[in-house]
Amino acid sequence: MPALQQRKDFAELTAANELDIARIDAGFREAHGAGLLALFTSLKPLLSPAAREECAALLPPCAPSG
Repeated sequence: MPALQQRKDFAELTAANELDIARIDAGFREAHGAGLLALFTSLKPLLSPAAREECAALLPPCAPSG
């Protein structure tokens, strides 16, 4: 199993990449937002406070698309 810091780095990079796409593409957000929210919720202990805040602000059910 990867070390804790490696898991945190991977989770952070994954969140950054997916949230970048979700930020600019409403269709992507609508199609994948709920799944991404579930994923990032499960990764919450590995994500920075800034990444968790961005998830809550951008992904449903916290934020409407558009």
